[in-house]
Amino acid sequence: MFLIIADATTELFEWLNHGAQTGCVQELEGTVLNHPLFAKMRSALLDCVSSRDHSHDFSFYSSELLLERVRLFAGLFGLASPAWVLVDRWLLPGDVLGAMMGLRFVTGLLLLLIALFPVKPSLNRARLSATALVVVVMGFYVFVEVLTGGTYPSPGLIGYTILPVLLVAVLALLPLTILESSAMLVLVGLTVLATHLSIGTGG
Repeated sequence: MFLIIADATTELFEWLNHGAQTGCVQELEGTVLNHPLFAKMRSALLDCVSSRDHSHDFSFYSSELLLERVRLFAGLFGLASPAWVLVDRWLLPGDVLGAMMGLRFVTGLLLLLIALFPVKPSLNRARLSATALVVVVMGFYVFVEVLTGGTYPSPGLIGYTILPVLLVAVLALLPLTILESSAMLVLVGLTVLATHLSIGTGG
């Protein structure tokens, strides 16, 4: 693959040099736009933007990889959620501790279901699993903000405040297209904005 691109690049530079020397601007422009290197670059860019032109085999293996990573992170979050109760007992006031414990166990259970539920690899099922991961984590974030009255003004609760940032970092490790990633980011961003507007904080 790299040798093909290298050869195409060398040929392109030769044509560019010839066009510049002969002054054939229109011919040079047509040569550049129709060069195989640009066709490969355009195809690669479109594949990064959308999965519409992906082959069946590529889509299958991509969905398989996406499911594996969603299961991995859902499992990690699912195990960490109830375990974090020990930290909650130290940081949170007693009047919200009981509700937080219940919330953590429910969230952990949902995430473990995402991690353990058998799903056959397909692009739509993989997208649904990734969306479920985002919805559960952001749902937990919303309930935490409502229970605590907003974690943003409290430096001691920074671990709860940065949860959306952590989720965005996880999304960066998933094999998503630009359109799919953008949709997830919009969902996370709108959830954070709506939450802080509803509870009256400027976070």
